[in-house]
Amino acid sequence: MRGLVSKSLYARALMTFILSVSILLISPGILENFDAFARELPVSADAVAPIADPSSTTPPAVSKLADTGAQTAGGGTSASDAAQTVRITPGSVVTIDQKIPDLKAKPVGGVVAAAADTTRNVTSKVVTAVKSDVGNIISGKEMSKLEKILWSIGKAVVPTIAVIAFAATVACPVTWLVVGTIAIGALAGGGMSLLADWRANHFKEDGKKKASVDMFRDASIAAVTNAVAAPFTLIGGSLVAQAGKFTMLNVAKSAALQGATSFVSGVASKAAGGATLNLWDKNYYKKGEQAEKKQAELDAMLSKYEQGTGDIPPEELARMEELMAEIDELKKGTYDTDDFKKDVSGSAVDGVIGGFLGGIGTHFAANTKIAKRASMALFKNTKNAGSVAQVVVSNPFNFASGASKARIEQVLIEDDIKDMQKQRDALPADSPARKFYDSKINILTKQRDDIDIWRAGTDQMVNSLITNSVGLGVSVAKTRLYDIPKAKKAAVNQDYRKENGEWQKAGDAKSAYLTRKGSAPKRADFANDADFDAAVAQHRQEVASLKSDWKSAEKAAVASDKLPENKAVRDEISKRYDTNKAIDERLEIARIYGDEAYKKARVELVKENGKVETWKDGRKVFVIREKGKIKKRIELDPNDPDGSLNAKLDDIVTQSIKSEYAQKVVSTQKSIDDMEAKMKDYQNLKENGKLETWSDGTRHFIVRNEKGQMTRNITINPKVKNWQNDPQIKQIEAAGLTVKPSAYKAAIVQKRIAELKTNGASDAEIRSATAGFVKDADTAMVQNFGGSMWDCVKHEALAGQLSKVQFDGMGTSTLKTKISSLLSKQPDAIRKGLVNEYVKEVNAGINEELTPHVATGSSYGDKALKSLIERSVTTTTGIISDETQDAVGGQFDRVLQGL
Repeated sequence: MRGLVSKSLYARALMTFILSVSILLISPGILENFDAFARELPVSADAVAPIADPSSTTPPAVSKLADTGAQTAGGGTSASDAAQTVRITPGSVVTIDQKIPDLKAKPVGGVVAAAADTTRNVTSKVVTAVKSDVGNIISGKEMSKLEKILWSIGKAVVPTIAVIAFAATVACPVTWLVVGTIAIGALAGGGMSLLADWRANHFKEDGKKKASVDMFRDASIAAVTNAVAAPFTLIGGSLVAQAGKFTMLNVAKSAALQGATSFVSGVASKAAGGATLNLWDKNYYKKGEQAEKKQAELDAMLSKYEQGTGDIPPEELARMEELMAEIDELKKGTYDTDDFKKDVSGSAVDGVIGGFLGGIGTHFAANTKIAKRASMALFKNTKNAGSVAQVVVSNPFNFASGASKARIEQVLIEDDIKDMQKQRDALPADSPARKFYDSKINILTKQRDDIDIWRAGTDQMVNSLITNSVGLGVSVAKTRLYDIPKAKKAAVNQDYRKENGEWQKAGDAKSAYLTRKGSAPKRADFANDADFDAAVAQHRQEVASLKSDWKSAEKAAVASDKLPENKAVRDEISKRYDTNKAIDERLEIARIYGDEAYKKARVELVKENGKVETWKDGRKVFVIREKGKIKKRIELDPNDPDGSLNAKLDDIVTQSIKSEYAQKVVSTQKSIDDMEAKMKDYQNLKENGKLETWSDGTRHFIVRNEKGQMTRNITINPKVKNWQNDPQIKQIEAAGLTVKPSAYKAAIVQKRIAELKTNGASDAEIRSATAGFVKDADTAMVQNFGGSMWDCVKHEALAGQLSKVQFDGMGTSTLKTKISSLLSKQPDAIRKGLVNEYVKEVNAGINEELTPHVATGSSYGDKALKSLIERSVTTTTGIISDETQDAVGGQFDRVLQGL
C-alpha cells in the first residue's frame, strides 16, 4: 500500500469522477445539451486548467504516523518516507476499498450499488441537516443557517450603504470625502462584525462565551488594520495603473510597484493592528505587565543557581518551565519587536516573490503563444491563458516562497538562540543556571535543524501544483461539458425565436403586457378618488387580459417548436452556430501568431466559402453563393486565376482589417475627447470660476476666459445653502474626478497603435514604436491631470475610491434609488446563500462517502486524488444548484421581496 490508498484504488477512484459527471449530465436542463457535447471532440486525458487558491485538504486525523521519520517545516515527510512510516490503526480509517465494491467482480452492479448507497447516505445527512436547522430556528439553541447568511450579507451591505450615504449627503472637499468614506467603511464593517459576534455569543455555552471586551478589542483591531491598509491599496493601485502593461519595461515597473505596495501595506497595517493591541493591553488587559512580573520571578529563581554546581531541584525546574510557558502565552496578547520583524520578513517575501517576480513571470507566461494555444485547445478561448500558464510558471515562485518562509522561521529561532547564549555565557561553567540555558538552547537548536528549507519549498510548490492542476482540469471539464453547450443552447434559442413567427407574437404580447403594467394610473392625474379607483380597476383588468394573451401566445409558440419544419429550422441555426464558432476559433488561433497569420486565415476562410467558376463567356470568376444566389464575385485574370485570386483577396482582407482599425481610431479618439472635455470642465470650474450674486438676489457660478468674457453660467438652486452642493456643480465635479488617468493614457496608446495598423504596420514595427507611444501618453496625461505624475496618482486614487462609493454628484436625490437598488439584489443573495449552505452539506456527505482519507505526510499522489474527487463533487453540485435555482429562484425571490 502506498500512503493510505492502494495503487488499484486510483483506477477505482476514476469512477467517482465519472459518477460526478454522470450526475452533472442528468441534472435539470443539462441533458438537452448532451447531444451538442457528443458532437465535440473528446477532451484529452491530460487536459488541465483555472487556478484555485492552495488550501489544506487534510481532514481530521484518521491515521497515525510512526514516531520514526523526520518531520519537516511543512509538517510532512517525503513520498518514499510516507510509505514506510504510515501505520494504520485498526478501525481508525475507512478507505475507498471498503466503500466501493470490487468493480472487477461486478463491473456494472458495483457502480450502481455504490451510487445507490452513496445517494441514500448523502440524502440522509442532508435531511438531518435540514431538520436540525428547522429545530434550531424553533428552539433558538443554535444560530440557524438563514440567520448566519443574513449576518454575512449585513456585514457586506451595511458598510456599503454607510459609505454611499456619507458620499451623497456630506458636504466637504473631495479629498476629505475619500478619507471619510474609508473611515466610515472601516467603522461600519467593524461595528457589524461586533454585532455579529455578540449575536453568535448568545448560542455558546457559558464557558465558551467570548467576553464583550474581547469583542471590542478584536473589532477595533480589524477596523484599524483595514483603515490603514486602504490608502496603500488605493495609492498602490494608482501607481500600478500609471505604469500600465504596454511593454515589458512597463510590466516590470508595474510588478515592482505592486510588490512595494504589498510590502508597505502589509507592514503598516500589521504594525497599526499591533499598536492597537498594545493600547488595549496597556489600558485594560495588562498582559505585558504580567509577563514582566513572571519574567522577574523566573530571573530571581535562576539567580539562585548562577553559582555552584549540581542541578536545579525538580520542583523548581517545573516551576521555571511553567513560568516560561505562561510568559509565552501572555506575549501573544502583545505586539513586540519580534512580531514586527516577523511581519516585515513575511511582507518582504510576499512583496518580492509574489508581487514583483510573480507579477513579471505570470504576465510574460500568459502572453506566450504556447499558453494562448493551450487555452484555445482546452477552453476554446484565449482568456484562460493566464490560468494555464500559472500551473507551470507559479512553481518556482511557490518553491521560493515556501523555502524563504522556512528560512525566516530558522532565523527567528537563531535570534532566540543568540539571546539565550548571551545570558548563558555570562554564567560560570557547570552552574545549574548555565545547564538550564544549555537545555533550552539544545531544544531550540533541534527545532531549527528540523526545519528543512528544501522540503518546505518543495511541499508548497507541489501542493500548489496539485491544487492548481486539479482546478484547471475540473474547470476544463465543466467548460466543455456544461458551459459551452449551455451557451450554444441559449444562442440557438435566441436566434430561433427571433426568426420564428409564433415566438415573435409571444414577444410582442409580453412587451405589450409589461408596457401596460408599468403605466399604472397616478392619483394626481384624477379629480377625485372615485375616478382614480375606476381607472385602477380598469388598469388591473387590462393588465390581466394582456398577461393572459401573452401566456396563450407563449403556449402556442412552445407547441410550434415540435413541428417538423421548426425542428429543421432549429437544426439549421444550430449548424450555423457551429460553423460560426469554428470560424471564430480559427481566427482567434491565427491572432495568436500575429496580424499576418490573422490576415492569411481570413483569406483562406473566404476561399473555402466560394469557388472559381468558368462562365460561358470564358471569364474566370470567384463566386460565393448563398441559397443558390451570388452573394459576392471577384473577376480573375484568366491567365493566372489562382494568383490573381490570392492577390485580390489579400487586398480585400487587408482593406477590411484596416477599416476595422480605422473604426477603432475613431472610437478611441471619441473616448479621449470625452475624458478631456470632462477634465477641462472640472478644471475650469476649479481654477477660473467664482460665485456672483446678481442684483435680483440670485446666485450664479460664473466661469470667465482670459478676456473676462463669461463662458459658463450656472444658476445656483435657491434651496441650496452652500453653493458647492448645487447638483450642477457636483455633477461637473464628479464627472471630472471619476475620469481615471490610466484609462486616458491607455486610450492614447491604443489609438496610436490602431493608427499604425490602419497604415499596414507590421507587428515588429508596432512593438518598436510602443515605447514612444507610452512616453507621449505619459506627457499628455500629466498635462491634463494636474501637471505632475504625483497629481495623476492622486487623481487615480480619488477616482478609484469615488467609483466604489458610487459618487455621481447627485447627492440625496439619488441616495434612495441607490440603496433601493442595492437592497433589491439581496433576496437573490439570501436564496443563493441558503442553498449554498445545504450544498455544502451535500458536498461533505459525498466526500465522506467517496473521498479517501489523506493524513498529513501522505503521498502527493494520494493528495492529488483526493483533490480531484473533492473538486469534481463541488463543481457538479454547484452546477446542479445553479440549474435548480434558475428554475425556481424567481418565486423564492418574490416571497423575500414581499417580506
